Amino acid sequence: MYDYITFGELAEANAETDALLAEEITKAESVYCSYIGDYKGFEQIGNQPSSSKTESAIRHLYKCIELQFLNTERKGANQSYNEKFLDFCKTRWIKNRKKSGLVLNLTERDIIFLTKICLRNKVKIRLNDLFIEYEKRGFYLDETSKEHLQEFFTKLNLIEKKSDSGDAQYVKRIL
Repeated sequence: MYDYITFGELAEANAETDALLAEEITKAESVYCSYIGDYKGFEQIGNQPSSSKTESAIRHLYKCIELQFLNTERKGANQSYNEKFLDFCKTRWIKNRKKSGLVLNLTERDIIFLTKICLRNKVKIRLNDLFIEYEKRGFYLDETSKEHLQEFFTKLNLIEKKSDSGDAQYVKRIL
């Protein structure tokens, strides 16, 4: 089983693998579209330029799924899914801060879990690279949040400093 980040890494590593992955995704899309009887506009969906064939194939598959839900009687299912997902996020991670609006509120457990996901099998990761990994997963932090996160990792004794300048700070693997 692969996630989108792994697909991207595999596609970047080798043009042959990129073509093979794109071909398999296109096959899966063909099977999916063959089961949809009430929408026939799949052939009209153009390919969007992307950094790899794999990314282009994934984007095309998502466009097929999206149009199938938006242009059939299943429009209500799509809207219901979106509403349920938003409700789930609101009860778990989104807090209303009045004038500031809705803000993301992660618990310490959420941060540890997200960090484990970002580290994968690595023993440690540079702090700046960890923030990049967060962004790959949709978590964009402002500078204040990054400072708080650095303090949190320091409190847990997970920061390993390679120099006094502060540039070479590593976050160690969490059990």
